[in-house]
Amino acid sequence: MDKIKKAAELIRINWQVLAGFEILYKILSFAIFTPFFWGVFNLLMKITGYEYLTIENIIPFLLILLQ
Repeated sequence: MDKIKKAAELIRINWQVLAGFEILYKILSFAIFTPFFWGVFNLLMKITGYEYLTIENIIPFLLILLQ
């Protein structure tokens, strides 16, 4: 119970820092990481020769990537 009280006290004191970190993390995720991974995925699609993925061809696509 003491650990929960201590954690709650730390959150109460540092809520602004935590909120700032969360906002920065979300902005960086959408601005940098999402386009990066989208580009890597599109590159993998070109390399494997797929134009689009469906339920029927996702397993062969993943098997090609695992080779």
